[in-house]
Amino acid sequence: MEIHTRFPLLHWLPKTVFDKILTCVGKGWATGNYMNLLRKKDIKAICKAAGARRIEIKGNRLLGIVMDYSIIVAK
Repeated sequence: MEIHTRFPLLHWLPKTVFDKILTCVGKGWATGNYMNLLRKKDIKAICKAAGARRIEIKGNRLLGIVMDYSIIVAK
């Protein structure tokens, strides 16, 4: 379930298809560069650039598939 738009599995579609569907159902605000999936590698890079040194990234799974991440930053 994509939490912002409340559509199941939609965020796994190609970005162009994702945007087109959202526009058709009146959720055009979520198209374009508004929402982009981040890989674990991307999240690590963002945390590092923000100065976080000790981070733990946990994948929250549903039926074995990572749906989102929880990020724990230690001081």
